[in-house]
Amino acid sequence: MAELEHVIAGEWFEVRERIHHADQLFDFLVEQDPERLAPGLWEATADDLERAIEGGIYEFKRRRLVVQLSKLEEAAYTSELFGALARERIDATALLTVCATQRALLAGELRFLSSEEERRADGAALEGGGTRAAAADGPGGTDGTPVGGPAPSGGTAAPPSFDPLGGGASAEVTGATGVNAAADAAANTDIKKIVTDVQEIVASDPSMKMNAAIKNILLQLAKYREEASTYQKLKEQATSYRLEMYSKTFSASFGKIFESIRKNYRSFLDEQEEIRRRSRGTILDDIEPRPWARLILQQMEEISRIRSTFLFVEKEHSGMREPLVALAKRRDAITALLDREQELAEDLAGGEDAGHRLGRILAVEVARHLRAWARE
Repeated sequence: MAELEHVIAGEWFEVRERIHHADQLFDFLVEQDPERLAPGLWEATADDLERAIEGGIYEFKRRRLVVQLSKLEEAAYTSELFGALARERIDATALLTVCATQRALLAGELRFLSSEEERRADGAALEGGGTRAAAADGPGGTDGTPVGGPAPSGGTAAPPSFDPLGGGASAEVTGATGVNAAADAAANTDIKKIVTDVQEIVASDPSMKMNAAIKNILLQLAKYREEASTYQKLKEQATSYRLEMYSKTFSASFGKIFESIRKNYRSFLDEQEEIRRRSRGTILDDIEPRPWARLILQQMEEISRIRSTFLFVEKEHSGMREPLVALAKRRDAITALLDREQELAEDLAGGEDAGHRLGRILAVEVARHLRAWARE
């Protein structure tokens, strides 16, 4: 497969030539397929980056790569991939661009987009005081209590008896055993504080409904109301045995909903803190990002290989399985690079939470650059 290796090497050379100018690399890639690499694609990519609440840039890259690698593995048994080579090449191009932009931010070759106008837009929810004083003090309440702390464990957690969204859709869900009542009450108060704050944020600035973390919280609250209503109906007709069974099942479901709410709320507070921090400097002021940037370069080389292989099979040898199957065999090496990145980020930042915060902010910053370049 000397011809394929020549294509791979040539494409990677072109990328490396523009590696220190991410905007020029963006233009170079778009020029190769302007119809498919249209502004709509970059808007959708930016949206996906901003929705990667729980894992930030790491979550986005892992999700995209795992999907492509899975399709490559299937190429050994099915021909479906051959009908979507152009689409897969475009997805690889978008992922390559995201990595290049992230690397440029880490290397200081791109500035963080933190103009006064953007800070006002992104930080609108912080204006006006209220319970968002908790955000001003970091991820915790005004008394220093961690508002987004972990849920209590042990026993059968009793789902809360309150109507988070208001409007009369109350669900009196008390659990069957009454075990850990004090812990359950604390968990209820925790969620109530978060819900109250989110309601006030949205009331003071309705546009915050479009914030990815706030949107996820609202979706989880809607899910809670629906499941609580279902539980209430079942409870009214249940025998004592079935009531205990229903209580355990719905308690586990509500626990997952509430943990998701906590996680998204912490992400929202982290975002607001970073917006304020960017007014004083960048998120990289206290770390040495060069090892991280070098690791991203290795990821880019693997993604460029995937992209070049799709291009080769699409244009020259449609129907050839061997190059695609060979890529699938690199799955472990590629995913290991993703694992190393998250570990390195946490080590450089000083912990898991700080590493997560960096990944989330980088995802948002990359999304901003993609949108800005697409509009030019």
